[in-house]
Amino acid sequence: FALGANIENLTYTGSGAFQGFGNGLANVITGGLGNDTLDGRGGADRMIGGLGDDVYFVDSLADVVVETAGEGTDRVLTTLNSAVAAAHVETLMFIGSGNFQGFANATGTALFGAAGQDSLIGGAGTDLLAGRAGQDVLTGGGGADLFYFEGAGQGIDRITDFAPGVDHIVLRGTAFGVLSLADLDFVSGVAPVSADVRPAILYDTATGALYFDATGGDSTDQVQIAVLTGRPALGATDLLVL
Repeated sequence: FALGANIENLTYTGSGAFQGFGNGLANVITGGLGNDTLDGRGGADRMIGGLGDDVYFVDSLADVVVETAGEGTDRVLTTLNSAVAAAHVETLMFIGSGNFQGFANATGTALFGAAGQDSLIGGAGTDLLAGRAGQDVLTGGGGADLFYFEGAGQGIDRITDFAPGVDHIVLRGTAFGVLSLADLDFVSGVAPVSADVRPAILYDTATGALYFDATGGDSTDQVQIAVLTGRPALGATDLLVL
């Protein structure tokens, strides 16, 4: 349902999934019990999803998203080049153009960049940081954080604060040609090379560079996917495949 001109407020009183759209005014849009999609469009909008797994579109610094604990798994999709995940919102995803700076909330957020040179900054909770394409800077902050890579060849991301034994490098298995860690070789050392025929993750302990090798055997297929600031002692147990 889309608000007509000169109407400020929209409240859904049903129980199913709801799509609510504002107008150019400062709207208050309130969802219901289902999985709602709320988009204030123009103006400084206040969006309240309520129960369910809700999706919010945020296009103004003046937009406000209201969620409380236990009301579902919620996502904010934003075109803003800098945004902070609202409290109790589980995912903040950039869908705009250019570079993005995304900040997690205190309880844990999945942060997704896009094609620019993004900076994703976690908080005190367990955060997932996915820079996607571009040369991104990922900072987990406190908590046991997940640095997520959707595939090789998307740029070289800098992980500024990786903590071995606490944080994890997470690989999207289908994009890296593996189903589990058992399908993946791991080699660390100076100028590492995998002698295995399996796909491999290679960690250069001299530089902090992290590589993916789809075929193993030599260095010809190595693609750098990240560099870890401070050259922490990364091990195979610090990897996950999803």
